[in-house]
Amino acid sequence: MARARPWIVAILAGLALPGAAMGPVRAADDGACFSIFGASGPVGELALARIAPGRERVSFVRNRDKASPSCPSGGEACRSRAFLVGGDEVVIAKGAGPFVCASFKSTKGAETSGWLPLADLDVFERRAAVRASDVAGLWRRDSEAQIRLSFEGGRVTVNGEATYGTLDPDRVRRGAVNIGTLEGPARLTRDVVAIGENYDGSKPAAGMDRAECFARLHLLGRYAVVEDNLGCGGMNVSFTGLYLRVLK
Repeated sequence: MARARPWIVAILAGLALPGAAMGPVRAADDGACFSIFGASGPVGELALARIAPGRERVSFVRNRDKASPSCPSGGEACRSRAFLVGGDEVVIAKGAGPFVCASFKSTKGAETSGWLPLADLDVFERRAAVRASDVAGLWRRDSEAQIRLSFEGGRVTVNGEATYGTLDPDRVRRGAVNIGTLEGPARLTRDVVAIGENYDGSKPAAGMDRAECFARLHLLGRYAVVEDNLGCGGMNVSFTGLYLRVLK
């Protein structure tokens, strides 16, 4: 479990928007990793990975900046206070290494992102198919977004709710909280759930027509990486973010 969280990525509905001030995932030679999400959704090919068994302490590695020009590297100065232990699972943006950009979410919902050494990770291959037990349940991003998936008879049904503004007392007082929903049957292809008419999830949801609601959920073990096209609710409402299954 992450013992300290220097980079908490609060992917709230009002932040996970195209053009929002969320740090993009950048290549290792640029030295920066703030999240597995860029300005318009997940960046690159994502995979589930696990800290290799027996590792007692695998530290997140700092980004390169003026104070730490040699980072990311294996040096002591680049090690963050946040660390994981053997068996902890993360979502990574796949790369050649030696470091990959990763996000970890605790059972309490705290999210930590940064570089991890590829040598300390067991990376899982993408699944050809998922079982009902891999899909069904309640998936939560934070207090402003959750999605319930049902899987019966080979069909997936989605019921999700998201809001924008519930964390702002002034907006709540003024009745200015915006809401959004995801609901209805969905298409399941391998480990991707796609929501939207004639949409199979093979293309990024962020690029779909905002006149209709489109979203895709990439199921990666305990995580679901979700992106939408900002067409699933009121202004600034988005389902985009990293979700954790909290109920099966």
